[in-house]
Amino acid sequence: MKKNRDTVTAEKSSRTVLQFSRKSSPINYHQGSCGVTDNEILPGDFATDSLSCGLIVYNLKKNILYANPTSENILGISSEIMQQQLKSFIQNEKITACQENENPGICPILSLVNENRQNGNAVLKVYNYNRKKHLLVSVNTTPFYLPESNDFEYVLITIRDVTETVKADEALKKSEKRYRDVINNCGEGIAILQNDYLIFTNPKACEITGYSEKELLSKPLLEFIYPEDRVMLNRIKDEVLLHHQSPPPVQFRFINRLNELKWCECITVFIIWENQPATLNFFRDITRRKLAEMALKESEERYRNFIENYHGIAFISDLFFNIKSIHGSIEEITGYKADDFLSHRLEWHKIIYPKDMPTIEKDNNLLISVPGHAIRRTYRIVRKDGQIRWVNEHIKNKCPLSGKPQAIEGFIEDVTDIKKVEELEYRNRFERLITLISSDFINIDTADIDREITKALKEIGRFAEADRSYVFIFKDDFKHIENTHEWCREGISPQINNCKNLNIELLPWWMNKLKNRENVLIPSVIDLPASAASEKAILQSQEIQSLIVVPMYLGRVLIGFLGFDAVREIKNWSEDTITLLKMVGTIFTNALERKKADEELRKAHDELEKRVRERTLELSEANRELEIEREALQQKNLALKEILSQIDDEKKNMARQIQSNIDRVALPLFDILDERVSDSEKHYLRLLKNCISDLSSPFISCLEMKYSKLTPRETEICQMIKNGFSSKQIARAFNISLLTILKQRKTIRKKLKIANKKINLASYLKTLK
Repeated sequence: MKKNRDTVTAEKSSRTVLQFSRKSSPINYHQGSCGVTDNEILPGDFATDSLSCGLIVYNLKKNILYANPTSENILGISSEIMQQQLKSFIQNEKITACQENENPGICPILSLVNENRQNGNAVLKVYNYNRKKHLLVSVNTTPFYLPESNDFEYVLITIRDVTETVKADEALKKSEKRYRDVINNCGEGIAILQNDYLIFTNPKACEITGYSEKELLSKPLLEFIYPEDRVMLNRIKDEVLLHHQSPPPVQFRFINRLNELKWCECITVFIIWENQPATLNFFRDITRRKLAEMALKESEERYRNFIENYHGIAFISDLFFNIKSIHGSIEEITGYKADDFLSHRLEWHKIIYPKDMPTIEKDNNLLISVPGHAIRRTYRIVRKDGQIRWVNEHIKNKCPLSGKPQAIEGFIEDVTDIKKVEELEYRNRFERLITLISSDFINIDTADIDREITKALKEIGRFAEADRSYVFIFKDDFKHIENTHEWCREGISPQINNCKNLNIELLPWWMNKLKNRENVLIPSVIDLPASAASEKAILQSQEIQSLIVVPMYLGRVLIGFLGFDAVREIKNWSEDTITLLKMVGTIFTNALERKKADEELRKAHDELEKRVRERTLELSEANRELEIEREALQQKNLALKEILSQIDDEKKNMARQIQSNIDRVALPLFDILDERVSDSEKHYLRLLKNCISDLSSPFISCLEMKYSKLTPRETEICQMIKNGFSSKQIARAFNISLLTILKQRKTIRKKLKIANKKINLASYLKTLK
């Protein structure tokens, strides 16, 4: 194509510019950004035509002096069209990238040059005219002046197509986000082990173990593992690191946050983590399954002959649950014969435990109405002899070609032994939880009470499988109540900010129960009576389906309440849950009252200090008068000391008289009683005798005076230990567990400041005078 005069002039100018660019030291290039170096730009040979990046020389007098082929390819236009675009841009400076479908991409690049007359770079969206699509272009601009003249300013523009790079970066970010979402929401625990320490855990791993991520990463893994399983796990880890092969799933035991023994099933995979060998571990809690397996094994061992012939109960009934066919171990499980059910003298629902009937009836409605519906449920039955047994029932409806339910079929098996194991496990967890919470609140600093309450709400909420646990406290006017502490399960929205300064007039039905010391038990919010319409509206606005609340009383004063919410599903709260709330509510009440008293004491102390400062000046004047009275007071003090000395002598005489009366009157009676009571009760008689003997002894007063932090119960235990009672005898006397007595003995030793010392507690107590 024939070149016009302007083009030839531009090319000559570009050669000149490039020649100056190589020779002139003041020019500053962005070397490395496009692969251009000073040596590659040669005057007059167009070495720049082969560059991998686009190169444009632009004269701020509105001329494009040079554009290499790479720049023409990136923008999809020739240098002549670029010059035409430049003229359009000069005539209408408002032409920008918003008109990119009609204007090739030189316009936004020139806009960047006019706006930034210094070295600069940016990523711009441009329109490639030939390819008919948009590209993302990295643009670098370097302005400079020719040495011969200061009148002409030039800009060296380098461009590179970074569309695919930007897209790859965005895809990488999306991929990383999906990876994080999968890991954080995985239903199994995931952990990376390197050099015997965990270096990564997901939230499910913390939930399974009960430990926080910080706790799991702080110690060697084997410290969390049951001692008998440590050698096995260490061997498997070494084999994986050595052979890079994954072994079959392995089962092991670990100790969770509540000091409970749990079972896990784990799959281990070899990986490289940060250039170091490591193992990737996927694990899940199989404790319930293992306990069930062990319970079944024990049950099979105990009832071996019975189990060999046991096949449960299989039955078929119509849609009204009238039994048409039944066989199996009917009499062994129910105490009734098969004919009792087949003759309809007895219907199955008549032997179901009454409290389990509401749930059974709801399930039955689905069985007779939804084709193909199947249910697996556990409930209690009452045998003919009155014994309560637990059964598992697998039941479904039968649908012929019509597609409508026509009959019910299922089978039943006795799982009483398994339920007993589960109940025992639950009871052990319950006692450990209460012990843990109680110990956390012993001698806690009042500044940490709020934090400990929130922590305890989390522990009991997880234990009771609640979605939300909370504490509400009445304000000083007793007309408003406020949500002060709250814990929510993941995915459950908090309500603490929506429950500030609530007027109790909005909760008449609720408040009536609390004032009567009744629990507020709502199995189903939708079934609340009309008298609780206000409460129903509030609970439904928070999407609550079931709840249980217990009042918190300090003496006879109602100070608030503690409760659980079920949001995801309707929940029937057990008596154990109510007991848990009551016990924890008592702990919270005492802690909050101690906090309130401490705050009032601090407030009084601050006010006292203020008053002292205010009266300092007055006292300085009063000191003069007091100096005069001081001598008179000294005389009075001498007289007072004499009187106190006389009172002390009288107290000693009185103590001797009381001891004499006890020795003459009371103690002989114990000798008579000692001959009449049984040997098993004589130690209680000796305790009573020693306690009466100590009435005038300084032991109790000395104990209380020196160690005022001892509770009344701890003082009683000290008295019994001093008189030779063992821990078992003390536990039997107070009707509490031996574990509780042992913990209290440790607490007493700590308060007496003899913890971790080789001092016998009974001997020490006998030395107190």
